[in-house]
Amino acid sequence: IVGSSHTVLKGEVYSGMPFQGYGERDYGRSALYARKDVVIDASGLPDGIIIKWAGTGENKARVLAVYGNLTMRNVTVTSGYSEAEATGSTTQPYTLARGGGLAVWGVATLENCTISGSTAAGDSESSRDRGTYGGGIYANGLVLTNCVVSGNSVIGYGAAGGGIYSVGGADGTGNDAFLTNCTVSGNRVTGQHAYGGGIFTLGGGPVNTEWLRLTNC
Repeated sequence: IVGSSHTVLKGEVYSGMPFQGYGERDYGRSALYARKDVVIDASGLPDGIIIKWAGTGENKARVLAVYGNLTMRNVTVTSGYSEAEATGSTTQPYTLARGGGLAVWGVATLENCTISGSTAAGDSESSRDRGTYGGGIYANGLVLTNCVVSGNSVIGYGAAGGGIYSVGGADGTGNDAFLTNCTVSGNRVTGQHAYGGGIFTLGGGPVNTEWLRLTNC
């Protein structure tokens, strides 16, 4: 779907403060949205491809949201913006600010990719739904090889993962965050409660053996 105003992926559910698990939530605007597994393979192109959101002012959106697994090779994703916006719904008053560049409820497997210059912005007041996660990437499971994640940011009262936020296999799949030969640099978190300027991993899966593995990074 091109130009989705109400992207639906899974996300954490709260009733007041108690955590209720994960269910389908409104992630707000996405320039591109798919409810299936997606493969974008530009490995045969010397310069790869760039997927960039060029909207300004009120015209903002994350670059790509996938409700499934995402595989990308030799792709640059840049200039996305995910924002907590009022929905008018009593069940979910605000959209979730997750993944300014990429939001994936599944496993994101990226090779020779660059995720840069994206932002997720939440509210300045305390709110579970308006917490801000993953300036560059928000994913349930994450495997990065020869990738660069740089210049991304999250802003909000509660903010985590300026470059990367990994839920860590909340579906019970045991998928954690694995980075090999990667650079994570120049990312930022700004918030009253701020966690993981570069990377934050929740380790949400019940069968997880390790939450984060960095090799030659």
